Amino acid sequence: MKINPQIVSATITVVALLGGDLTIRSVTAQSKSDSAKTVSAKEFRLVNDSGTARIIMSVNKDRPSISFFGGDGKTPRAVIALTAKDEPVVVLLAKDGKRPAYTIDIDDDFNSQARVRILNADGKSVWTAP
Repeated sequence: MKINPQIVSATITVVALLGGDLTIRSVTAQSKSDSAKTVSAKEFRLVNDSGTARIIMSVNKDRPSISFFGGDGKTPRAVIALTAKDEPVVVLLAKDGKRPAYTIDIDDDFNSQARVRILNADGKSVWTAP
């Protein structure tokens, strides 16, 4: 029995194309699966049913923060962030969203020991531990 070289060539081509297609589909499916587990961005906005931003998670100048906004979506009411020294801070803002009502921070420079402080709107300590 004589084998036609053109049929052999065509068969090899079809098998190679199908193999390549299956490989590409497998890699694409894996990439989609991995990306479904992780979402990366510099900012995320969580909005209410009417589309108003209520929470914004962001990284600005390598400082991560989560900001909570009032019903208007413009007035910040609370912020949780890390300072330039990677120290955590929580700021509770007055109704106008411009002045801190209270600030809770950790001062790692206090006698080489962390210190928790609550500051009032004037920046004066109203509670400290230790």
